[in-house]
Amino acid sequence: MRQTQFKFADTSNDLERPISKPPETVTLGQLTRILRRRRWSIIVPVVILGILGIIYLATTPRSYLANSLLLLDANISRSIEQLGASENNNLSESALEDARLIIRSDRISQSVVKELDLLDNPSFTSPPSSLFSRLIGGAINTIRTPINWLRSKPEPSGTTTLTPEQITAARQDLAARALQARIDVGRVGRSSVISISYESYDPAMSAAIVNSLAEGYIADVLNANFEATERTTNWMQDRLTELQNQAQQAALDAETFRAEHGLVSSRGVSMTKDSVVQLNAEMANAVSDVARARARVDTYNQIIAGGVQALVDGGSTGVGGGSDPALQQARDTLTDSLAMLNQIKTNFGEDHPQYKVVERQVQAAAERLFTLLKQGSAQAKSDLSSAEAKVDALKNSLGLAIDSDTSSGTVEVQYSALQQRADTLSTLYQAFLTKFQEIEQQKSFPVSNVRILTKADVPRNPVGPSTKRALAISIVLGLIIGMMLTAWQEWRERFLRTSDDVQDETGGPFLGYLPEFETSAQSEPVRSITSTAVFQNLRDGLAENISKPRNGSHSTSESAIYAVRYPRSFFAETLRSVRLAAEIRAPVDTGAIVLGVTSARPEEGKSTVSLNLAAVLNMSNARVLLIDSDIRRPGLSQRLDFRHGDGLVEVLAGRAPWRNLVREVEGTGVHILPCIPPNGFTHSAELLSSRGMRELIAEVRSEFDFVIIDLAPLGAIVDARAMIPNLDTVLLVASWGKTPKLMLNRILSANAALRERLLGTVLNRVDMEDLRDFVDVSSTEAYFEDYNGYFGDPGKSWDKPEMRGTNTNTRNN
Repeated sequence: MRQTQFKFADTSNDLERPISKPPETVTLGQLTRILRRRRWSIIVPVVILGILGIIYLATTPRSYLANSLLLLDANISRSIEQLGASENNNLSESALEDARLIIRSDRISQSVVKELDLLDNPSFTSPPSSLFSRLIGGAINTIRTPINWLRSKPEPSGTTTLTPEQITAARQDLAARALQARIDVGRVGRSSVISISYESYDPAMSAAIVNSLAEGYIADVLNANFEATERTTNWMQDRLTELQNQAQQAALDAETFRAEHGLVSSRGVSMTKDSVVQLNAEMANAVSDVARARARVDTYNQIIAGGVQALVDGGSTGVGGGSDPALQQARDTLTDSLAMLNQIKTNFGEDHPQYKVVERQVQAAAERLFTLLKQGSAQAKSDLSSAEAKVDALKNSLGLAIDSDTSSGTVEVQYSALQQRADTLSTLYQAFLTKFQEIEQQKSFPVSNVRILTKADVPRNPVGPSTKRALAISIVLGLIIGMMLTAWQEWRERFLRTSDDVQDETGGPFLGYLPEFETSAQSEPVRSITSTAVFQNLRDGLAENISKPRNGSHSTSESAIYAVRYPRSFFAETLRSVRLAAEIRAPVDTGAIVLGVTSARPEEGKSTVSLNLAAVLNMSNARVLLIDSDIRRPGLSQRLDFRHGDGLVEVLAGRAPWRNLVREVEGTGVHILPCIPPNGFTHSAELLSSRGMRELIAEVRSEFDFVIIDLAPLGAIVDARAMIPNLDTVLLVASWGKTPKLMLNRILSANAALRERLLGTVLNRVDMEDLRDFVDVSSTEAYFEDYNGYFGDPGKSWDKPEMRGTNTNTRNN
């Protein structure tokens, strides 16, 4: 059984080695146990937040969302070109952002407020609010009230009173801003469609506002186009008049200049100038003819230089344009013959009789073509000579014409500049006139690049509050809070809970769990008997409390000792494990086993454990003496109502023999040497470490089998440490879930004598039901409930009332 988990063979080795804490690791099993034992820390926040979510859903008015779609299409007015229309059909991101800002502008918002008379609409001016909004708003106002009062300034004298018109304008401005805050304008995907949405508690009002915004935006675009067109036409009208006057004046100046300088050409220049222009054109044509003729001559020379064999081998046979039909026919004949020769060679080889015939035909065709090429070369050279002679003649004529035109060149240049200016102004005037006519025509058409794709209908189904979303958020927030609370609780979990905790921190054996139990009696009647009677009973084995069976009914006084009342309980079984460990650990031939019982802190139940351990040992027919050595706070003696008379202090001081002061708990066979210190006694540690204590221990060893000494706590006082050298072994009692791990570790690390005599540790006041949440499923503790049939009556469990509740004895240490 797990409560007897201690190592007998290497107990001393465990106690001698340094107490160290192994590296901490977190496994999935540990996480599961954390969630299991902290389940209420998670469930409660989730339930509370879930209830708050349900309250929010029940108290929050329903809201309705209306939506309208607008298309910003650059091609909608393709039949009528608009001013400044771009050739790019795709709207830019900036254009879509401009549309969004225009829809949310003050002008459109105020027009919607006026059109729908929203100032007199209670659904807009005073919308319903949720309970949470009212609570949060009230809290914020409560906080702001003193702040605003402290920051408030007295109104300056002579403050101007607003007129009704100004008040109305201010209200409209506030309404427009409130409307803008709830308008949602966005782009649909990557398209040129703009979505306009508005959410309110009045479905009809939502649809009306969205449609009014869409129509207001279209009207604003039309008005903007009209205003821009109107400004453009006014500017173009003035510009056309100016251009017309300038074009007329430029034409008049050119004509006057031509008449004054005798420029009689129909094109406004002199006849000499016409001759120069014509000669230049002819000269250009002649130079081109020379270049073409020279190219033909070079081509003929290149082909002829290769000879007939070059033609047979497949060399170039082509010349530029001008080849006669005979030359072309000879070239085709040679090409066909070469193709036939190659085909015969490929298919039949050069030894075929037909190959020689076709080879002779190729040679004849090449010679004829070569002859024709030489004739063509002679003709090309003749043409080149003629073209060069023509160029030389044109050069002479052009030189003469330029010489004669030099005197009138300046006048013609001036006239040409005047004529060009007149032509430019006339062209510009015609272009402006055409555009002006287009704009004038466009003004009569109310066309824009915006149209409504979908008008908003009155929504029938509310969009908020969303039940799924509200509950999901509530549950997630509850889980987050629960996890944070769990993490905080686990961070604060620094107390002993399991056998592994005990073994890790003490380095010694773990002797078992002592479940919580509830006692109905706060004190127990006792009777004093003479030492002669006590020891006579002990020697003869005739004492009724020792010899009578323990499986029958018990007197009323026995109910105060739980282990006596329930000898087959889990509590009693753990104490039997302590007895077995003490017997194995006890030295040989030293008489009684002297066992000290202590704890790290007060109120951990060491006195109750001492009393019940003595009762369990007595039920096994062992002679047991229980000594209360907690002189400063003798909780055990007070628990048994020993409040007057002599006790341990008088024995150690040599004023009374211990045999005369031993008492017996009525009906239990438990013998006790109480401690009844005088008021103000301060030398407890000196008394416990005195020679008198050593002599007392030596004397009782020969009279008893077990001597149980209820020690003081170890933490802040020295009494228990002063007693340790007089003990055979020490039982450490730790309170489940209350004794800090680090405290116990430090106490044992600082006291080598205590570690050397440490019998083991028991966990007291254990909630056996909650214990399962701190252990792994593979551990023995997880299956303690399976042993219910071994403890007490069949079916009895620590889940029953008598095993749960507050252990009232633990308060009397």
